[in-house]
Amino acid sequence: LNTVFKHARHNLQGTAISSNVPKQPLGFEQTFLGAQNRLHGALNLIKQQQVFDWIVSFENGLIPVCDQAGHRHLVDVG
Repeated sequence: LNTVFKHARHNLQGTAISSNVPKQPLGFEQTFLGAQNRLHGALNLIKQQQVFDWIVSFENGLIPVCDQAGHRHLVDVG
């Protein structure tokens, strides 16, 4: 964040918010839903407390992909 916004004033705050998906999301749908759930949880938590410019939500998950030989692999994204 500091590298991208060198001249901006910013306050970075993190908090733990449940994703309401399995501990290890599998597939794009679960991973995306987990990020959305965290985002909505963050919005609900802070909308009454402070003004903000950005909210960032992360969810790590395993996405199945096939290589050129047709072998299926799980790729960790997040």
